[in-house]
Order: sequence, then C-alpha cells, then structure tokens
Amino acid sequence: MRRDKQRILATLLALVLLLALAPAGLAEGEIEVSPGGAVSLPAAGMVITPGAYSVTVNLAPSDKPQEFADEVKNAKVQADLYLVAKAVKDPQYDTYSYDFTGSAFASLETDIKTALVADPEKQNDQDTMLKKFAPIAQGAIKIVKAGSATVNKSSEATTTTSISVSGLDGGMYLLVLRGSDLKPDDSDEGYFKTVEKEQGESMGESGEEASDLIVTRALTDSYEFVFEPQLITLPTKMLDGKQSYNTAYGTWENDLSITAKPDWKERNGILKITKTLTNYVDLSKDGEYFEPATFSFSIEGKNKDGKVVYQREVSLSVTSNVSEKEVVTLDDIPIGTVVTITESYTGSHYDINGSATREVTIQAPKTEIGTDGTEVVTGDEVNFSNSGNNTHRGGHGVENKFEFHESEWQWVVDGEVQAPDAEVER
Repeated sequence: MRRDKQRILATLLALVLLLALAPAGLAEGEIEVSPGGAVSLPAAGMVITPGAYSVTVNLAPSDKPQEFADEVKNAKVQADLYLVAKAVKDPQYDTYSYDFTGSAFASLETDIKTALVADPEKQNDQDTMLKKFAPIAQGAIKIVKAGSATVNKSSEATTTTSISVSGLDGGMYLLVLRGSDLKPDDSDEGYFKTVEKEQGESMGESGEEASDLIVTRALTDSYEFVFEPQLITLPTKMLDGKQSYNTAYGTWENDLSITAKPDWKERNGILKITKTLTNYVDLSKDGEYFEPATFSFSIEGKNKDGKVVYQREVSLSVTSNVSEKEVVTLDDIPIGTVVTITESYTGSHYDINGSATREVTIQAPKTEIGTDGTEVVTGDEVNFSNSGNNTHRGGHGVENKFEFHESEWQWVVDGEVQAPDAEVER
C-alpha cells in the first residue's frame, strides 16, 4: 500500500509547465519550442544549487525571413527575469516545491498551485499547461507594470539575435522581453502595450477570451516587435533531446533554451498636409456660407525598392481664414516610405503658389513637450500655399480613397470596397 501511495504521489508530481516564448495569439498562431523550450517540475536525483541556472532566448525563429533577423538585432531587446517563487528541495521526495515568502507575486500562489494539480483524466501536455499558465502570466505582468516587483536578472541582445541570462537560482520566473531604450510605461515611447482583442478572440494560447492583453515591445526605426510575458522554471528535465513529460525519466538541464516568436509589424509615421492661403476669398452670400474652398491631394508612397506601397487621395475644405482644423493628418504610412504629395485640385477660386508637388521620406514620430507641458507626438509636415484669383468659377471636390486588397489597389468608400464601375452618391 505504501509503495502504491508513493507511485500516486510521484505521478502527481510529474507536471509540465510549458515555457515556450510564443505569442501565437498575436501573430502566427503557432508555437515554436527549441529542445529546451518546455520545462517541468524536477524529480529523481535533482539538487537545487544557488546561481547554477541560465536561460538563453533565441529572438529569430527559423521560419522568419532574413529581414526579421536583421531588424531584431537593432531592436535593443532586453530580457528581464522576475523571481516569482523560490525552488525548495523536498526533504523526502525527489522534487521541489515553491516558496512565495516575501515575493511580490505572492497573490498568484493559489492560482499557480491550482494550475499544477494534475488531472488524471486529461493529458497534461504542453498545450494544456500553456492554457493554464497564460492567464497567470498576465496577472504577473500587471504586478510588474504597477511597479510592485523588482528585476532579479537582466541581459540585453546587443548586435546578436540571442540573449543569455546566467547566475540564476532555482525557481519560477516571469520572463519579460522589451526594448532597453523604452520607458517603463504605456506611452508612445514606452515598452508596455495593451492589445485589444475582438470579442471571442482568445488570449495567447490560453483559450480564454480577453479584451486587454498586456504585452511588451521593442522598436527599430521601421518595425515594432511584440512579446507576451512567459513563466519559466529552472532547472528542467530532458529526455533524448526533448522535454520529458514524466519527470521520472530523463536528465537534468541547468541551462534552458527557448525560441521567441514575437509578433512584428511595420511602424507608421505621421504626415500632416497643411494649407496656407495668402488671401481668403469670401464665398458667403448675405452673411451665410454656401460653398467651401476645396483642395485635393494625390499621395503616392514607394518603399526602398521603388515599389508603390501607399496610394491615396485626400482633400480639405476651407470656409474661413486658415486655422488648425484645415490640416489633413495621415498616420497609416510605413516609416521609410518615400512619399510624393501632389496638389491635384487647387479650388475653383485659387491658384497654387510655386510647385504643386512635395516629396518627403516618412520618419519615426517624435514625442515633444508642448507649450502647456503635455506630451505632443509630431511627425513630417508639408505645406501648400494658394492665392485667390478673384474669379467665381463654380466647382467642388470629392475624396477618393484606394487601399491595397488582395494584391491590387481597390476603390474604398466609407470602408467598403467598390466595384470599378460603381456609382456612389455624394
């Protein structure tokens, strides 16, 4: 009977905690785990040795293009490790438990212990464990964001695509990847970001619906890399180069190796088109406005290879002397795009002053302090000037918008793609 009880207890202790750095719910919908990318609670023969453990994070998965690897080298990604709970060797059995004494994450102790309870009727594989621990990792990152936890160890990827953190004690850690040059907040220059999910969309691989998923990010001039926080445990158990889900088998590994799979997307800049009138033509009649001065602009953007990646028509209308409201602001043009802006329609009562074309290379937005002490995000700006010609020719302007859909540019009105011969009421 005693031996049976020991076998049952050993089975309960053979629990797996998936520790793959793979924010699949944000991007690819896949998990990539290196041979050490998933770890379990240790068992037979293990010894807890202070400072004997390390973790190495590969930032460039093999399924990503070379551009990804080149860009992530410049993202100044830093790995922060927060000790959630210490590993304490069990005096009777070959395993360890967690000690939350003095931990900033002590409020998560019940959730973690509940997640570690095995269900004998279900396979406790890495997918199952990830679903259990993803929401707990979200609870942990909230504690970090609130400033209630202190980093235990950090390391930065300088000019390589991997990060190694060594000298770690045994235990459970929260691993946070973020830009070392960003602020610890959720501003435009901060590394925290809240991703809003559509109703019914799951959070990471947890399978639970979430309206606010907290992630961290790193930036280059052209791209944003986004990471989900992950919980990891050290040391780990390996069998034939793979994660051993039964901790009675395999060999101990003090060095955990995992492959990150962040979401990445092009960063957009800000382009403002402003209008200056040297003299305003009053088009009111008996003191009442009846026709605005309308100006239209054709915008075309090309990437570094000369391929058209942005195309749009915009317009603005002026009904009084020019003020801030007569500015067109575009915030959907990728950084680095060479943009040509042409004033295609100058208004029925105005002539353009100078060239009708401007060219600008979109730069990364900058955050500046405004005159009232608040932060103001600025970008690129071009100005067009017109003079009234004292004529009263009739005319007006309309705005056409084209978006890139299914490998071709398509006409869009009020968010709906139109057929080429469609008639739209104006």
